[in-house]
Amino acid sequence: MLGFGRKRIDKAKWAEAVVSRPVDYPDRIPEDRIRSATGQLIGEYKRTILESAQVIRSAQDEDARSYEIDACRHRRSRLHELMPFADREQRKAIRECDAILKELGVA
Repeated sequence: MLGFGRKRIDKAKWAEAVVSRPVDYPDRIPEDRIRSATGQLIGEYKRTILESAQVIRSAQDEDARSYEIDACRHRRSRLHELMPFADREQRKAIRECDAILKELGVA
C-alpha cells in the first residue's frame, strides 16, 4: 500500500525522543512500550503545563513567574520533540498546551 496506512517510524529516533538521549539497541524495545511511554510523557507534560499556567496567572513574585515560564518553554519543546510519534489524541493534547501557552504569552 503506497501512501496509505501508518507511516514508517524510525524506532531509534522515537526511543531517543522519549528518553532524551541516544538508546542502545532500540530494536529490543517493544513498540507498545515506547508508545505507552510517549502517552505517559505527553500526559505528564500537559498536567504540569496546566499547573504552571495557574502559577503564572496568580504569582505575585516575578522570580516565580519567570521560573514557571522557563519550565513551560522546556516542556513545550519536549512535547514538540514527541509530536512526530504521537497519535491523534496525543497531538490534540499538545495543541491544547500550545493554545494555553499562547494565551499566556509564553509560546
